[in-house]
Amino acid sequence: MKTAIILSLLGLFFGVNTNAQNTIEGRVTDRETHQPLEAATVTLQQGTEGVVINYTLTDDDGRFRLAASSQIDMKISVLYLGYKKEFFPALFSKPMNIELVQDAILLKEVQIRPGRVWGRQDTLKYDLTRFASSKDRNVSDVLKKLPGINVEENGTIKYNGKTISNLYVEGMDVSGGRYNQINNNLKADAVQVAEVIEGHQPIKSLRGKTFTEDVALNLKLKPEVRSRWIYTMAAGTGYGDEALYDASVNALQLSREQQTVYTYKANNTGRDMLSEQKELATGNSFDRVADDGALSFLPLPELAMPLSQKRLLFNETHTAVANRLYRLDEDRQLRFRLGYVHDHTVQQQGSDETYYFAQDTIRTVYNQGYRLKTDCLNGELNYENNTATRYTRENLVFTGAWKDGFSSVSGDEMLFQRVKHTQLEVKNYFSQLYTRDKYTWGIRSFIRYSHLPQSLNICRVNSQRPTEIEKMNIHNVYTDNSLYWMRKKNRVNYQVTTGFRGELSSVNYNGSYFANRYQVYAIPRIEWERNDFQLTASATTQWNCLPEHSYHQFYLAPSLYLRYKFTPRWKISLSGSLNQMQGGMEDLYPMEYREDYRTTVQHPGIVSESTRQLYSFYLEYKNAIKEFFWIASLTYTHTARNLMTERNYEEGIFHLSSFVHRNFFRGYTLNSLLSKGVYDWNLKASLEMILSRNEGKQLNEGTVQNYRYDYLRAEPKLIWAPSPLFEAEYKVAVTCSTSRIGADTRLEPLWNVSQSLTLNMGWHDTDLQLSGEHFYNDLGNAQHLNTWLADVSLIHKTGKWRFSASVINIFDKIKYSYTLYSAIQSYTSWVKLRPREFLLSAQYQW
Repeated sequence: MKTAIILSLLGLFFGVNTNAQNTIEGRVTDRETHQPLEAATVTLQQGTEGVVINYTLTDDDGRFRLAASSQIDMKISVLYLGYKKEFFPALFSKPMNIELVQDAILLKEVQIRPGRVWGRQDTLKYDLTRFASSKDRNVSDVLKKLPGINVEENGTIKYNGKTISNLYVEGMDVSGGRYNQINNNLKADAVQVAEVIEGHQPIKSLRGKTFTEDVALNLKLKPEVRSRWIYTMAAGTGYGDEALYDASVNALQLSREQQTVYTYKANNTGRDMLSEQKELATGNSFDRVADDGALSFLPLPELAMPLSQKRLLFNETHTAVANRLYRLDEDRQLRFRLGYVHDHTVQQQGSDETYYFAQDTIRTVYNQGYRLKTDCLNGELNYENNTATRYTRENLVFTGAWKDGFSSVSGDEMLFQRVKHTQLEVKNYFSQLYTRDKYTWGIRSFIRYSHLPQSLNICRVNSQRPTEIEKMNIHNVYTDNSLYWMRKKNRVNYQVTTGFRGELSSVNYNGSYFANRYQVYAIPRIEWERNDFQLTASATTQWNCLPEHSYHQFYLAPSLYLRYKFTPRWKISLSGSLNQMQGGMEDLYPMEYREDYRTTVQHPGIVSESTRQLYSFYLEYKNAIKEFFWIASLTYTHTARNLMTERNYEEGIFHLSSFVHRNFFRGYTLNSLLSKGVYDWNLKASLEMILSRNEGKQLNEGTVQNYRYDYLRAEPKLIWAPSPLFEAEYKVAVTCSTSRIGADTRLEPLWNVSQSLTLNMGWHDTDLQLSGEHFYNDLGNAQHLNTWLADVSLIHKTGKWRFSASVINIFDKIKYSYTLYSAIQSYTSWVKLRPREFLLSAQYQW
């Protein structure tokens, strides 16, 4: 029924007919100097009364673009401070060249204070010189002060709750989405302006033709920094339980013609460096490929990170990165990247776990020492030719990764486990688009080959059982190839994508097993725009075939998206979609295998199917002048599945197996994010709240149980710099979770509170930084734990030198404990903390 409703809406909107849309383009310059005028207000008016139809601000080259539904009796007015206001007849046949004349202005005794945040339509600008201070080390420190922008611990940047799709420096992406290489190494005072671009469309031939919800961030450098090389060298040493070292060398050149980033870093102090090798930006929506990546049957044990990594990470890490981007001309770019990581990480942890089964309650207790060695070499070659009539992209990526995880486990018995992973992978993406008048067509092709040898060794001490050895050799080839066609008529954009996907997989383990998958699909899509209203509707038609399982299926997946702007500040959107999916090789593999020392897995070899309905409501308000940003969203998800996984426990081993049993999962999530800047106080305050409920069914010991998991999180943050001599940052996270399993088990509410305070006090060229953290954790059974952590640093700057002395974990806390709930279990865990450490470092930048 829901499918029929959405399809009816699709049919209704395919019949929409609107008036032709007209576009006015032009450039505003100074009549005498012929220099472009940025941020001039260009207004389109109609009739003798001057009714405002549309408006915009010019970009940094003085250019503007306005849309109008009619050409009758239209005129353009241009306003810029210090120039005479001018009126011109609107020209639709060719670009307008508008020259303004300077005008003297007589002002009374008034105070003129330009704002820190301003914008035009879908572009918002932040003057970073009004947010940065001498206490900021890099660009990331400044970005976290911007209202509406949040920088997470791993460096991910979000604007109004949305992860950015691209980060540019002077309009170019030298890091290929690994923007921590920029934000962690570019000095704080190098950037003049940060631009947030909503509805970002980097492909020129698609601009003004198709919608996108992507958000990009562009950093514009100060003129004296642009084009010149910036070098930084740093070295540090210290002592805790062992001798410590921390060293780095980097060189950056970020111009509008070519950009370079070279870095080498090494430390054993717990400072995270692997995030600089991770792709954090999602890229533009047109070039995204639906690929779940390589398979993994034998997972490596995960490091527990309930706190910041600097508290828990016992590491020896070396990383090296080389990025080079050439702008061949105005439209063509060539980018190279090569990266290497060597990492050796150890951790001591333990857990007391309780599983609430239908017939019994199972408790397991273990302590584990874990070591992970990683070597990874990766590279990328990317070429783009991006013009108004043609778009070409060729992207080649290779990865070689070798991981060796060793665990010593003590609990009911003593044992050693070793898991080895090798990943050899090559990916290639090619895209070609052509645009002629109202038509756009092209092809997209993606192919990936992965070779994944994996092994598991388990040795049980004081046991008669022999050493268990498992070896798996996995080969996987995936390809997605499609043809794309688009036509924009009036205000309606018609698109059709047709294509073929194929996946060839094989697993060698006690014999060979093959599972291949083929898909043929077509995606008709329409986009309709009228004034401030937008509609997008699509209906994916797909035929799936898994020949080894004699499986054939045809399905339809419709989606609908509506967006309306009440005013330039208020925006609302509604969306709904229905999607059907099949499981991967991990779900199809029918032979029993051991996943780790306490888990075995066996599936029946039946294709798993899931049908997901997703509905969301989104409300947004932003006022750049008042530095106020707020969003609220409500999401509902319902997923129906044909298979159910049963978990049984016997003689210290969890046995996982799948059975045909219709079941469902549904979830509700309410999210709100508020961010406010106060210019006079040099303050940023934010508050994020999440409330969610998840409901579903679990199967154990032959009995189906219902479960419900509720979660609440409130996270206020405050950054305040009342003077150049003092800065403070305070944040709190309050969480509450509860779980109900079956008819008889209800876990009591679990409250956790974490708060941190950082104070920066300075005089002349010396700063004192004090930071403290407090954690209140419910452990269950009316028990709770308070943990206090503190650090202190003394920093002195002279010329191009920066010296620092630090004491980490002043109170020398050695262990952190916490309790968490999941849908079917509760567990109280502990993890070893880094001890008290003393560090000295020096940095030189030129």
